[in-house]
Amino acid sequence: MFRFKGIDDEFFHLFEEAAAALHRAVQSLKYTWEHHDDSPENLKVLATLKPGVERITGAIIKKLGETFITPFDREDIYGLARGFNDIALTINSAALKMTLYETGRPPRRLLELLEVLVNTTGTLKKLVTAMRNLKKNTVLILRLVNSIKKYRDRGDELYHLGLGELYKSREGYYTNLNKDFQDLLAVMKWKEVYDQVQAIARECAEVARLILGIAVKYA
Repeated sequence: MFRFKGIDDEFFHLFEEAAAALHRAVQSLKYTWEHHDDSPENLKVLATLKPGVERITGAIIKKLGETFITPFDREDIYGLARGFNDIALTINSAALKMTLYETGRPPRRLLELLEVLVNTTGTLKKLVTAMRNLKKNTVLILRLVNSIKKYRDRGDELYHLGLGELYKSREGYYTNLNKDFQDLLAVMKWKEVYDQVQAIARECAEVARLILGIAVKYA
């Protein structure tokens, strides 16, 4: 496939901008939960995430419609834009649940899961940058994709450990109906938060899988 460097640069710049925004958002999400009693500024940062990434992905799709020659298949470019947008929506959903539910101090496993997620999005950022030269960076891309898969697997492990500890911590609260209800409600809230955070890790792995497929086709 023929390429024009200016066109390639514009697409890759938007990809990299989206990946960097997602990484910053996850860092802010982790910091906000670590400092849940004093983090209004970070909540403001998170509030700008979704429209910011939507602007970037919208620009990618607009450019796709205006460009005859693209750096790789159009459906792959659209898939990347949609993948970035899906991750942003899930991060936004996790942040909203934390704010609306007023869940308090997060469990230790959730913070560990968020640390894994910071590493995941940091690696995804490097992976997107490596796309600028698919032929030269094929081995690097494969290594980065494998790293993201390992982070996803570690995230799965922390997710199940966290839920197990969450359920176990509520054992024995069956003497007061009102307390039982409050405890059950707390478990349900944290379960939803865990689900959202782990979904982010899986969506990152899906974007990494798509990039690997692009590398295989064009390397």
